[in-house]
Amino acid sequence: MLPQMPRSGLMVLAVLSFSAAAFAQPPAKWESRGPGGGGAMYSPSLSPHNVDELYVACDMSPEFHSADYGKTWETLDFRQFWCNQASAVRFTKDTMILWSLSYASPRGENIVRPLRSVDGGKSWQIVDGPSWPEGRRANAIEGDFANPDKAFVVAESRHLWVTLDGGKSWKSNFQSASGGLTLVGSFCDGETIYLGTSAGLLVSRDGGKSFAVSEVGGLGAGAGIVGLAGAKQYGKVRLFALVTSRPPELRAGRVGITRSVYVLDIGGEWVKKSEGLDSEASISFIACSVGEINVCYVGGGVRTPQSGMCVFKTANGGDKWENIFLIDGNKNIASGWAGDGGDFRWSYPEYVLGMGVSPIDPNRVVITDLGCVHATSDGGKSWRALYTTPSRPHESGKPTPRCDTYRGMGMEPTSAWCLCWMDRENIFAGFTDIRGVRSTDGGKTWGWTYTGHSLNSSYHVLKHPTRDLAFMSTSSVHDMYRSSYLADGTIDRGSGLLLYSADKGASWKCLHDFGHPVIWSAIDPRSPNRMMASVIHSREGGIWMTQDADKLGESTWTRLPQPPRTEGHPMNCHFLDDGSLLVSFSGRRAGNEFTASSGVFISCDSGKSWEDRSAPGLKFWVKELVIDPADKSQNTWYACTFDAWTASTGPEGKDSGLFRTTDRGKNWTQIADKRIAPSGILNANSCTVNPDKPDELYLTSEYDGLFYTDNARADKPTFTQVNSYPFRNPTGVFFNPLNKREVWATSFGNGMYVGEVQ
Repeated sequence: MLPQMPRSGLMVLAVLSFSAAAFAQPPAKWESRGPGGGGAMYSPSLSPHNVDELYVACDMSPEFHSADYGKTWETLDFRQFWCNQASAVRFTKDTMILWSLSYASPRGENIVRPLRSVDGGKSWQIVDGPSWPEGRRANAIEGDFANPDKAFVVAESRHLWVTLDGGKSWKSNFQSASGGLTLVGSFCDGETIYLGTSAGLLVSRDGGKSFAVSEVGGLGAGAGIVGLAGAKQYGKVRLFALVTSRPPELRAGRVGITRSVYVLDIGGEWVKKSEGLDSEASISFIACSVGEINVCYVGGGVRTPQSGMCVFKTANGGDKWENIFLIDGNKNIASGWAGDGGDFRWSYPEYVLGMGVSPIDPNRVVITDLGCVHATSDGGKSWRALYTTPSRPHESGKPTPRCDTYRGMGMEPTSAWCLCWMDRENIFAGFTDIRGVRSTDGGKTWGWTYTGHSLNSSYHVLKHPTRDLAFMSTSSVHDMYRSSYLADGTIDRGSGLLLYSADKGASWKCLHDFGHPVIWSAIDPRSPNRMMASVIHSREGGIWMTQDADKLGESTWTRLPQPPRTEGHPMNCHFLDDGSLLVSFSGRRAGNEFTASSGVFISCDSGKSWEDRSAPGLKFWVKELVIDPADKSQNTWYACTFDAWTASTGPEGKDSGLFRTTDRGKNWTQIADKRIAPSGILNANSCTVNPDKPDELYLTSEYDGLFYTDNARADKPTFTQVNSYPFRNPTGVFFNPLNKREVWATSFGNGMYVGEVQ
């Protein structure tokens, strides 16, 4: 028998147990969810050590890694790897050493620097040694497989920089007199190094210490190389090149460059070998396996008979090319959601944006595009989607089914804005580019199993408090209120609708066509026929209201008088329980200057007049305004702001972060700022209070990922980064109203994640 514990000890245990249960903890693990794909992907890189390992880059900053040839994917932690289009991974003979490029420059310095891993990709370090020119922007990186400490980088489109010591020092070994220098492929043969550039073929005979433009003939005067691949077999070195007489200043996402393929057997001259390439094809990428000189692949886009990707292969050194990616009828492609006959035809992925061939297996090829990744393991006889798993397998040679559902495999390079639970099983998620997706199994699988919504983006979905209705704010303009979507000229061309659904999101109909983007809506809890909508336009935008929402498509809407200072860029709108209207307006730029037209406004007379409740730091770029659900008086609000960086804003515009008021905006306190942000700038997207635990708050940021505090009501809350969340730019956090332990995070460029609070 255990000794009896004194009652005081039992009381201590009870207090400790209560304290432990009083606060949940962020999920220790997040699971990627969504339909898979949807965003532009680039630079597939296949390992020379393991045929199943590959990396894929994305212009939204996540770098994806797979160890099973695309059956599953992981997002590399943004604190280690922050990528963009040109972030190809370059392997070396040392399995531990890899190279790439880092785009981690959150203040917009436009700096891209060399990146290196010495532990097989588990961690990455920027290696811009003291001789790397400050502020240089790299646009491509190549490596030397046999020499792990050697790398070649073009920076500022003029200089070729070389390191021979693992990035400790860099030297400019070639300079383009005319500028516009691009690096588009390499092949290393001992001390002889070949680099494809817009200036022509650069050759080094001394291991990279010096380079000169090759004088080998056959290309013609002024020709530039826009793609290079090379191989060595039976002692013969063969180079394949895409050539144009007017090389543009290229990035990794180059499109529609040429149909001219040239082949060079070292010791001879360049020979054009383009027979078999479709006259309607535009070729942008070329790749081959380094040990096979007869097999090579090129990829790009084709316009007939339908728009889509094309991949051509040669098996005889370029003498004849054959199209092996047969999009018409999905002839040899086991498609995902993009495919002939499906919800999205091949016009969505549109053209090849990247191509990689296994260095050790010429039959393994991976291509990327504007939304998908596909691969072959048999030299192009058959292809399969690597970005998603259909609920029912899609067979090659058959139309892609419409209204199917999909389970993402961890590759979610798309922007998600909102989640709305119609009931336990039916959920709608608002997205950019792919419009929005619906789940009918509680978020396990997703698809376009709905009708009536066809615009680019859905920003907000709202469930009616008493009726079985939902309302969706939609827009043809994506990325609203991001830095590139703040100017009137960019937004005013857009259209938008406020939609409604009476069948849990299965079909949507027009509640009202405002002719301009709609980003938010709200329902008056005291009078559910009364609704507001935030409509964006420089002259006709603002807060619109109806008193007869019950008439649905026949409802009548009028624009309320504009709050002071505002210029047509509304964000949130809320009805308070006492009948007051609370709204926020987001950023606006005229040229490169912000106007002081953002802020928080309240009306106590149904919108006839407005009172400006904006602190100085809220007048330039408010992202989201949140009412604290724990404050029954609705006096506590949170405002999330971005750094308005231009000179016109003054110091106030740079006070980005999280602001709080406890007296309805009469006084504001900044409770989170750049001091909690490793990047040195806290651009706050949104915040979410745990509906059951008011001391817990999640804060999403543009550069530093997800933050959490369990003392949100303190004068100075303590925020910590949620290390288990891998992506830099979450947009929102949502608690499942039917399962409070389930928390979801949306993001600008990495889809959705779900976790269970601890």
